Amino acid sequence: MRCQTRPARLEPADYADSRSSAAIVAGALLMLAAILGLIGRNRVNHATPPIPEAEIESAKTDIDVVEERARR
Repeated sequence: MRCQTRPARLEPADYADSRSSAAIVAGALLMLAAILGLIGRNRVNHATPPIPEAEIESAKTDIDVVEERARR
């Protein structure tokens, strides 16, 4: 007794079901990506670089020295 196998075929109704389920999954993944993108953008916008206070004071001192020497 031999077992005959035939390739699985999608019927038109099955094809529509698989397309709609693929669209639902794609839509859910797109929404997840959008939400994660907004969270990431929010974190980047709120992140501020540290202020190098010592370097700012040093630059102000340098400018004062240069201006004082320029007056002489």
